[in-house]
Amino acid sequence: MITLSLKPNSNFSFFQTRNRRFFSNGYLRYRNVVRQSIPLRAKPVIKDDVFKINGQDVLTSVPDNVTVTPFTDTSAFVGATSTEKNCRHVFKLGVLQFMMFVGDRDVRLLCLFRFKMWWMIPRMGNSGSDVPVETQMLLLELREDGGEVVDSSSGSVSYVLFLPVLDGEFRSSLQGNSANELEFCVESGDPTILTSQSLKAIFVNHGNSPFKLMKESMKLLEKHMGTFALRETKKQTPGMLDWFGWCTWDAFYHKVNPHGIKIGLKRMPSFSQVSPLVLFVLFTKDDQSSQKNFFLRSNVSLDLLLFSLSDGGTPAKFLIIDDGWQDVDNEFQKEGGPFVQGSQFGGRLVSIKENEKFRKNRNASLNEEPSDLKDFVSDIKRTFGLRYVYVWHALMGYWGGVHPDKPETKKYNSSLRYPVQSPGVLSNMRDISLDCMEKYGVGIVDPAKIFEFYDDLHRYLVSQDVDGVKVDVQNILETVAAGLGGRVLLTRTFQQALEKSIAANFQENDIICCMGQSTDSVYHSKRSAITRASDDYWPKDPASQTLHVAAVAFNSIFLGEVVVPDWDMFYSQHYAAEFHAAARAVGGCGIYVRYVSLIHFI
Repeated sequence: MITLSLKPNSNFSFFQTRNRRFFSNGYLRYRNVVRQSIPLRAKPVIKDDVFKINGQDVLTSVPDNVTVTPFTDTSAFVGATSTEKNCRHVFKLGVLQFMMFVGDRDVRLLCLFRFKMWWMIPRMGNSGSDVPVETQMLLLELREDGGEVVDSSSGSVSYVLFLPVLDGEFRSSLQGNSANELEFCVESGDPTILTSQSLKAIFVNHGNSPFKLMKESMKLLEKHMGTFALRETKKQTPGMLDWFGWCTWDAFYHKVNPHGIKIGLKRMPSFSQVSPLVLFVLFTKDDQSSQKNFFLRSNVSLDLLLFSLSDGGTPAKFLIIDDGWQDVDNEFQKEGGPFVQGSQFGGRLVSIKENEKFRKNRNASLNEEPSDLKDFVSDIKRTFGLRYVYVWHALMGYWGGVHPDKPETKKYNSSLRYPVQSPGVLSNMRDISLDCMEKYGVGIVDPAKIFEFYDDLHRYLVSQDVDGVKVDVQNILETVAAGLGGRVLLTRTFQQALEKSIAANFQENDIICCMGQSTDSVYHSKRSAITRASDDYWPKDPASQTLHVAAVAFNSIFLGEVVVPDWDMFYSQHYAAEFHAAARAVGGCGIYVRYVSLIHFI
């Protein structure tokens, strides 16, 4: 038995069951029982209104409209029928209420569910009412004798896995209700795409090792669905995973600029000793004498600021230039006017090229600024020994999409659409970015033109010596699919175009996917090999430190079969830095920081 103890905030609510908090006494204890899977010949079946797996009762009071389609000796597809056609159905599967807690350390039910539009986290419980809306994986632990299993060789423990999948034009998810009934929801995302049945909405399998069960189930689904590929057998792994890196986001946010990036690579300060105001001056002032005078007036020793990645013995070998480099127009934020909260999500792409911060003004005198993006990227590669430089862009180009009327983007036939969130997403936590996109609209590229857009963008980036891309905001497609074939088809169209462009333009499958944890995206991942496996890393929230790592670890049980889970960047100068660094070191993921300092714990 392996016990992992994490000390989270005991008030956190998503990791608790109906009757008992999963974090007993403030600690998470995770029992890892590993044993070889063996063939179990009792196929899943409904008998006397009971859904049985390997002879054990899993669901009771199963409605007559629920169907079971056997697949292998241990697995089946579960679905249901209705008397009416609709674009969204919620079907009852039966009562899930047979697991009880024994002692303080036993968990009988594990869910992975989308608590926000973009992100998935785990939740534990012991009955149907503990299954949240938008659950994308459900793992049950069955005990024949109802007692605590200390030795897995006793043979009294087995596992049942429920995986909601894509059934034709419909995407499915699980949820529970107050009557402890397990339900599943199917939805097309388009009011004109209707059905009265979904017979292969949920894949169910069982075995004796949860990890082998997941691996075997995903292999079966890969072959059956043909829409995604497994990480271990089919996908090229980007080379940047082998190198330590830095992402520019927290250092600059949208104010990222060439001068600041060079300072970050060579002269990144120790952030524990410098105020935010000092950092703002450091990264926005071009006049070094002004910087020095400011530091002197602030009684800050300039020597304290001259820590660097190189001087600290950990030079970055890959760099992500995050949001802020693109050519964007934002009608909702007037230049020089007061900042409007959320207006950044209304910006729209007006060209595929870099903005003026990364281009020298033709009328300006010669200075240290680059003439274009290529000049800058090539320079920092030579100067700092960078092997990979990635840049950020959204799946739609930018948060607010592609501008429909600007000369350089008009050819992509984008149209302004206003996202509509599904009832399932609305029942969980709201997200400011999506709420703002609903308000400002998104310029959606014509699906018939989307490959042309990606190919133009990526070919240009390659010509600028850029090695790869981080593609964000991927789940947005499900909210704008009405009239475009529904969420499943639209996701497939965009995902195939994106991966085709990556293959055509970048040598090493150089893409990091982000904000794409919906199964619409997961089950269309044919080539993409890296996906963010958690919500953002929040350094100022003490409760989120252990919860971030726990969420990635549990999410990786599912996502890790399809992609290399990305754990997000972290602060290297932070009270939890060693914890985050150690977790990433054993996580098999890329390791990159937000702030950089002299000390690294990698």
